[in-house]
Amino acid sequence: MAAAKGECDRMIKVEMIGRVGRRIQKSGKMIMGLKYLRHSCLRFRGYDENLQPVTRTVRRLVMVIVMTLPGLVRGAAASGLVNVTVDETTVIQKEFKGIGFEVSVAVAEITPNEVDEVFAKRWQQINPSHALIGYADSWDWDRVVPFMKRVLAGSDIWLTPGDPSASKRLREAGIKNVNAPPPGAKEIDVGAGDAEGGLKAVEAAMKAMNSGASAVTYVSFCDSPNGEHRGMFEWKRPGFPTRPTYYAAGMLAQYVKGPATVFKVTSDLPDLQMAYLKSRDGLVTLIAVNRSKKRIGFKLHDSQRKGTEMRQYNYCVTNPPTFRFGDMQQWGSVLGKGGHGRGSTFSVPGETLAVLRTVGDREPPEQIRFVDVSEAEGGGNLLKWDAVVDKDLCYYRVYRMNMKNIRFAKKTHIGSTQATQFADRDPPKGKKAYYGVVGVDVHGNCEK
Repeated sequence: MAAAKGECDRMIKVEMIGRVGRRIQKSGKMIMGLKYLRHSCLRFRGYDENLQPVTRTVRRLVMVIVMTLPGLVRGAAASGLVNVTVDETTVIQKEFKGIGFEVSVAVAEITPNEVDEVFAKRWQQINPSHALIGYADSWDWDRVVPFMKRVLAGSDIWLTPGDPSASKRLREAGIKNVNAPPPGAKEIDVGAGDAEGGLKAVEAAMKAMNSGASAVTYVSFCDSPNGEHRGMFEWKRPGFPTRPTYYAAGMLAQYVKGPATVFKVTSDLPDLQMAYLKSRDGLVTLIAVNRSKKRIGFKLHDSQRKGTEMRQYNYCVTNPPTFRFGDMQQWGSVLGKGGHGRGSTFSVPGETLAVLRTVGDREPPEQIRFVDVSEAEGGGNLLKWDAVVDKDLCYYRVYRMNMKNIRFAKKTHIGSTQATQFADRDPPKGKKAYYGVVGVDVHGNCEK
């Protein structure tokens, strides 16, 4: 009878542990297999085959800890979170047309390599919604038209002032998306180009969006050849160096696409500024600026995302991103499987802009398996490869390594281009170089 009672007690205790395991598992805060949890608790409670029963006091203490731990974890996770709520019943702007840049057609006087490696590559990587261009009778049409077709492809052309004859001539030349700026569009100066200026430029755009602006245009995309330093990158210096505003205003333009609906969004904390949009393709963008010194965690309550994840891109004022060749920053994390009003938890570091964008395309372009290397005219190595067939392809990254089969890394990145060839003007002397080329699409996907 004693043996039967002991076996019965053991079955009861295993069932109790099963209930505890299910409770912890449902909490979502402890990632632990139920089988492992049962085994561990049975050992601590003295029911392992090789252990003698422990005292009743210790058994009760362990049970109390196991039973209360999920609640403690839930409470710790929830404490300090700011509630961010999207009001889907309040539409601020039904037809927000996106973010674009003023472009001077004087930059049409650039070389083919500068088009492939700087202007077309950077413009189409950011993929602004529109280009604002000042029309003048002195235009060199033989330069302007090819420049618009090659560099500004995919963006609307807004002429100011809206000259009907100029618009007609552009359309006859094959540029169909020519319009006048819409009423209610807001122009914003990108400022001096420093890190704080980049954040202020984004805050100005958020204010415009939350006030019902029909579009935002930044002035301007790059410095003007006439000496005006109002752009996101410098004119005609080696490499056309980017300024911090490139990774703030440029990132905003990359992930705020029109036409979109702007909804009202509120937070419990004044230091956390927000804007929320849903574009015509169904993708959602949340813009958050944390002006405090400390990281802020927040819970997003919305129903527009329908359970999709979000990629988070950061721009920190105290440590702004910078990348050679004008490549944009990659996402830092993929978060937030919530939606349908359940809320999702995110966080923004202090003095940081975060752009959160629902994930549309996760697939990188196909691999480039062969790179032909020959001697370049003028010195160095000339690399050539076959074009990647991908409708979302944006540009190629070129890497030089000193051994085979090494992972692509920032320190081995020697250039970016839209062309299918690249001249390495400074290969290592007396050493063999190995090259790799990676395609990057408009969503930032690429082979790792």
